[in-house]
Amino acid sequence: MGTQEKRILAVSLVRATLVLGCVTATVAQSLVVFDAPNALATYVTGMNNRGDIVGYFRDTSLGNPQHGFLRDKTGEFTVFDAPNALYTYVARINNRGDILGYFGDTSLGNPQHGFVRDNTGAFTVFDAPYSNVQDINDGGDIPGNFYDATQAKSRSFLRDRNGTIEAFDAPNASFIFSSSMNNSGDVTGFFEDAQGQMHGFVRSRNGMFNTFDIPNAKGVLGRAIDERGDAAGTFDENVVFGPPENGFVRDKNGNITIFDLKGVARYVYTNSINNRGDVAGFLCGSVNGHVGSFGFVRDVRGDLTIFDLPNVLVTACEEVVVAGSSINDAGEIAGTFGERQPSGIRPKWRGFLRFLQ
Repeated sequence: MGTQEKRILAVSLVRATLVLGCVTATVAQSLVVFDAPNALATYVTGMNNRGDIVGYFRDTSLGNPQHGFLRDKTGEFTVFDAPNALYTYVARINNRGDILGYFGDTSLGNPQHGFVRDNTGAFTVFDAPYSNVQDINDGGDIPGNFYDATQAKSRSFLRDRNGTIEAFDAPNASFIFSSSMNNSGDVTGFFEDAQGQMHGFVRSRNGMFNTFDIPNAKGVLGRAIDERGDAAGTFDENVVFGPPENGFVRDKNGNITIFDLKGVARYVYTNSINNRGDVAGFLCGSVNGHVGSFGFVRDVRGDLTIFDLPNVLVTACEEVVVAGSSINDAGEIAGTFGERQPSGIRPKWRGFLRFLQ
């Protein structure tokens, strides 16, 4: 088992002063806040190593239809809808520029379909039950989840670049959820056993499962995996389905490093890990007397930086108002936050890009 850490670094919005032992350094940061065109609400769901950001938004037209967007590294937006879509949800983008998501169409019952929009703008559509998609690697392989009525339980699937679909379960699982996949075909996620205990897993391309637990944890959630096979996630020490209070990184050899945020955070969600081993996510807690939601990044050395966003809604965390959705290999973080509005008006959801100068 690896080490347990509690090293939290002081931050400000524009420049972060990092304090660790006797060493103090100042790191310049830049923050860009953005909205999709004519958006009432903008939600960021992914970013690639080129700095392209994807997500979805609701616009100002009647009924507030939901569209997908691509924001390139120059800040230019491309807005798109899946074919005949009533709504479009975007999940991820890979380094080739292929965008993954799902949509409901305009036919009777509004059935749901999955899609891949390639970097030329061409769509490939595939149908339920294999439309609950989660990630896409650079080869075009897709993990996802579906409900198998014949077995009366939730299962996972892999859809390869040619459209071949393989369903799978974790050993003795009553429920499984696959979250993320790397270019080697390793998948991470979590599953529940027959006793109601939640475990993390890494499944290799050949179908071999490595399941893992953390001592005293009631629920372990694998959330993201890098090219080395290191998985990142969150866990809770109190109740199985309670808010997770700690983050972890499990390396490819099975060594687990915990970053403990109890006493600071009421809950912690780790969303992404890059190929340097930096982890990004969000937390809810009290930092420097400010109670609310914050983004965080934990670098490969174990240094944890918590960052705020301008005019973010101050909250007791009844609702999530900051979500660090993705970190790329340059250390750029893209996500979503709720901007404070006049009294009585709900926060406006906006996108952000945070990067070091």
